[in-house]
Amino acid sequence: MTTAFGLRPVKNRHGAPYTGGNIVRCYVPSSDSNAIYIGDAVELVAMSGASASGANPEGRPTIKRYVNGDSVCDGVVMSVEPVLGIVPGTENLTRLHRPASTAAFINVLMDPSVVFDVAVDSSGFSATTGLIGANVDLTMTAGSTVTGLSAAVVAHTSAATTATLPFKIVDLGQDIVGNTLPTTGGSIIRVIMNTGIDNSQTGSTSF
Repeated sequence: MTTAFGLRPVKNRHGAPYTGGNIVRCYVPSSDSNAIYIGDAVELVAMSGASASGANPEGRPTIKRYVNGDSVCDGVVMSVEPVLGIVPGTENLTRLHRPASTAAFINVLMDPSVVFDVAVDSSGFSATTGLIGANVDLTMTAGSTVTGLSAAVVAHTSAATTATLPFKIVDLGQDIVGNTLPTTGGSIIRVIMNTGIDNSQTGSTSF
């Protein structure tokens, strides 16, 4: 498998290179026990908006890390603000991810027009044009505390027409190593968000 890096924006649906999108400053409370990494898929959750850890997150959307099988993705993490527990004066410029059980502000790309590169989880995946249009789920595992990058990958066995799967394959992309597309495994595919802030669409049946 190509080294996982989570979801990485590369272009817009209309073909222009990605130069930025709808980045929303979101909040994760200390009660959330899942670490969050750059490139992770996330979901919006209900939150009271009460102040916490010396800062007031009221008015900020509250998010949690996507869990495979949840069927909803509202955005992708672009950066984590380097402040421990969101308390002013506790900056940690060496930390690139959000540790578990730590209140934090996270900048999330919430834009259904953006196309993402993402690695595939297994050599059992067959990179064929018939997969374009299929909907897929992610496998979410712990990312890197060194680089801050997500380890999210497409679950190759999840490809289906199911409308509630969170991502739709729109292109096969290229493998990073050698800049070529393998016939099986190790590949990068391109996806768009299919659920959450965008309408769910049934996948194609040509795979």
